[in-house]
Amino acid sequence: MMLIRTRVAPSTIHGMGLFTVEPAVKGTPIWRFEPGFDHDFSPE
Repeated sequence: MMLIRTRVAPSTIHGMGLFTVEPAVKGTPIWRFEPGFDHDFSPE
């Protein structure tokens, strides 16, 4: 689950990208795993 505001937009590097809406201060948590919301895939 993203903890900061983001947007999906075309990337100048390749395809689509995920970008922050406002600058993120160093040390600010930006994501955490949320069971039931995020998917957990095994290496198999």
